[in-house]
Amino acid sequence: MEPDETDTNRGQGISTLFVEDFSWGRNFSDYIGAGYLPPALEERLAPMDLIQQLFELRKEMKAKIRYESGRLTIRRPGKGKGMNKPVTYASNIWNRGYANCAGLCIVFVAALTRLGVPYCIVSARSCKEGLPKHAIVQVGFPELTDIKAVNGRAKLLWGEYYGRFAEVRRDPETQEPRWVRLFRGLKFTRSSKGSAAAQHKGPGRWLWLDPQVKIGYYLHLIEDGYIVQDRNRFSFAVTPEIKAWSGGG
Repeated sequence: MEPDETDTNRGQGISTLFVEDFSWGRNFSDYIGAGYLPPALEERLAPMDLIQQLFELRKEMKAKIRYESGRLTIRRPGKGKGMNKPVTYASNIWNRGYANCAGLCIVFVAALTRLGVPYCIVSARSCKEGLPKHAIVQVGFPELTDIKAVNGRAKLLWGEYYGRFAEVRRDPETQEPRWVRLFRGLKFTRSSKGSAAAQHKGPGRWLWLDPQVKIGYYLHLIEDGYIVQDRNRFSFAVTPEIKAWSGGG
């Protein structure tokens, strides 16, 4: 699934525009800085390909950082003893072990920054009433990436890291049990060279992911109204806010 972010939709009833249809929110760039990864994790990620790095990073985050809705993470001041390494927003979260939605995205892209991987943080709004804004990450892959091969690799990694590809859940309306597919392939958008999207984020293929959940899982974003899905096309349900992107300052 890979709509082009410059695609004008050709009457299919669902917008895939991104940069041409967005608003600016509070800038997260100062929280990301030069990036951060725990040294042992950075060493473990080094020999892996990018898609496996994402699976391994999310695995480590889930093990070390719990999600707490609405809880603030405050940067700790240095103790003035001259022996402390600089404390960053991301390193503080790793040390304290909790973060809200935005904090998890900052930790994730701080790791991508250390790995030299392009990123974009987007705050999405739901088309359903009563749901808060939700931050997700877009991870940049080179423009010539073989998306089919990456999807195949991700399917193998899903089986290795998560096991089941489907599970039984109750229908929210009928309460009848049904099989639900958990992995349906990765969602990519494309910023073509010379497009308005590429002027901001750079050209490439952008993988959508939510650091709160498994890599390649999107059902919650669709059910909660953050993403609109129409066959093989998808988009944000409501104009998103850009929070930060690599090189964006």
